[in-house]
Amino acid sequence: MFKKYGVQKRKFKRLISFCKERKLAIIVRDDPSLDALAAAASFKDIVDHFGVESDIFYRGSIKDATILNLMEGDLRIISTPSELMDYEVVLIGALPKDIKYISEIPMMAICSYKGDTRDIVASYVDLRPDTTTNSSIIIDYHRVLGIEISENDATRMAFAIRDATDNFMHDITRFDIEAYMYINPLVNIDLLAELEHPSVKPETFTNLVAAINNKSIKDTHMVTSIGYARDFSGLPRLCRYLLDWEGVLNVLIFAVGHDSIRAYAESKNIKLNMRKVIERAFGEWGKVRGTASYALIDMPLGIFKTVMSTNDSDILLSSVNEVISSRYFVTMEGEGF
Repeated sequence: MFKKYGVQKRKFKRLISFCKERKLAIIVRDDPSLDALAAAASFKDIVDHFGVESDIFYRGSIKDATILNLMEGDLRIISTPSELMDYEVVLIGALPKDIKYISEIPMMAICSYKGDTRDIVASYVDLRPDTTTNSSIIIDYHRVLGIEISENDATRMAFAIRDATDNFMHDITRFDIEAYMYINPLVNIDLLAELEHPSVKPETFTNLVAAINNKSIKDTHMVTSIGYARDFSGLPRLCRYLLDWEGVLNVLIFAVGHDSIRAYAESKNIKLNMRKVIERAFGEWGKVRGTASYALIDMPLGIFKTVMSTNDSDILLSSVNEVISSRYFVTMEGEGF
């Protein structure tokens, strides 16, 4: 029976040394969180220290793109499993059961996890029940292995820990606090402030005004639209602005593109699983990505083909809004919210 908790220093070094002739694929779960990405980037620096090349892989979408500014060139999207043929696999912030496209047993699985570990198999397993963040675990690896943490890594992980714990207000553990204090002297304060409060583009204000004007509220639920858009990346930020609306706990915001509709939804209600709600409401029209607190879906505009034939953009937008709003509100009511 192998150990499933804590840094196994000798075994870790031995396994890493076997990889000098091959590259490591550092894989995070689909639709990775800021924490998973920050932890993976810092783990990459650890294996670089041992002379092993590595790439970070993910699938899906990234909820908040702010951290990507510090990770340019470090991330790769997996298109087909065959891309991993020449790699040894390490899972960071993910379990083997989370990564459906891997058939072989991974070399390592390192993750914050409080569930049953009996069926989790890898050559090296480190599952921590005493932490909310994967970044805290990777900080522990730097500490135990005596590997310096770069300013960029420290800043990314500090940002990730603050984000995952809502600025230390929720789910913070003693292990997380100790990890944060360990990297705190290394953090670039100016860069951390920029990550936490990125500059706002002018179009964000325009879109926010449109979203407020187009809003429909029922009980604690808001549905709104910014209308037609070429870029969907601002929807999560707009959604968070709207979640501050008095009495609103759940927001769905959508935009219509050239040939698709992007809907993004987020909730402050911990009893609600937003991904399941969006799957029930719109899952027949596209793949839903996200977690219990947020979800997004891209739906083909062709599902409104009867309305599209009118060539009237206002009628199309009104029809899309009516269908999305009614389905969302009915689903929420069916879920008891």
